[in-house]
Amino acid sequence: MSFIKYVIPAMAILASTTANASANEAQWGGPYIGAHAGYTSFKPDYSEPLDEDGLDRNTNPNAQGISGGVLAGYNVQAKGIVLGIEADFGLTGADAGPNATSDNDYSAFDLKWNGHLRARVGYPIGKTLIFAAGGLAVAHAQVDDVDAGWGEECDTYTGFTIGGGVEHAVGEKLTVRAEYLFDKYGKKNGSISGEYTYPYSVDPSTHTIRAAVAYRF
Repeated sequence: MSFIKYVIPAMAILASTTANASANEAQWGGPYIGAHAGYTSFKPDYSEPLDEDGLDRNTNPNAQGISGGVLAGYNVQAKGIVLGIEADFGLTGADAGPNATSDNDYSAFDLKWNGHLRARVGYPIGKTLIFAAGGLAVAHAQVDDVDAGWGEECDTYTGFTIGGGVEHAVGEKLTVRAEYLFDKYGKKNGSISGEYTYPYSVDPSTHTIRAAVAYRF
């Protein structure tokens, strides 16, 4: 009887503790949709062949601006790990004008939009998810010769993205997130026409810090 007298209260305390722990744990499985907004830095790594005067026309300005768009994904939660896939698309205001103090004082750059298809892996701690992500990155950027009589060229770039962040559940359906993304795109060649046509190459990359909010179904 004395044994039971101590065991029953202990079991009651254990049950109460387990219930409270469960109440403080978020369930991450299932589909979700949301929106993101942040700040993007775009580095075009622009180069031209040396001209007849031997001038260096290469330039790599830091084109910066706000970015924002939509996202959607699906998570599976099992054995203390969250696995997921996520797609996003966003417009950006990351642009840079010509550098008037360099040999290239005519090239301007504008990152129009970008998107990602990423796999995610996360470790949940209560209502917080710490995650890493990586996959495909796609972007559309413009190179513009601002001198009178010269043109511009837009192109779509593909590459890879890696990053990570922290996501937190607010209630049963809503989550908020902060994350960092690094995108590296493949090098492409192009040309600008005016009085004549000259070739160039762009080997772009981006850094993005953003926040997101998502609704889970």
